[in-house]
Amino acid sequence: VRGTTEAIKHSANLLTVAKEIKKTTNEIDLFTGGKASKFVSEKKKLWPNLTFLLLINPDATYQSVIDVIYMVRQQKVENFSFRME
Repeated sequence: VRGTTEAIKHSANLLTVAKEIKKTTNEIDLFTGGKASKFVSEKKKLWPNLTFLLLINPDATYQSVIDVIYMVRQQKVENFSFRME
């Protein structure tokens, strides 16, 4: 039961972050000028077990994907997942 409760709580946190990223992405270019790093850092303070989900657009440049992965590693995000859109 405890594991299920933790999983539900974690899923709710992940969905909240995903919604905030989508909202923020609609308002500004999130991955320029260090904004992504600051955003992830702030969210990691709120949720230390943050899962970073990277949705990769098929037209994204290889270097931009590598830059995001590097930023996530610099922020010491332990849970990282990615998929193609």
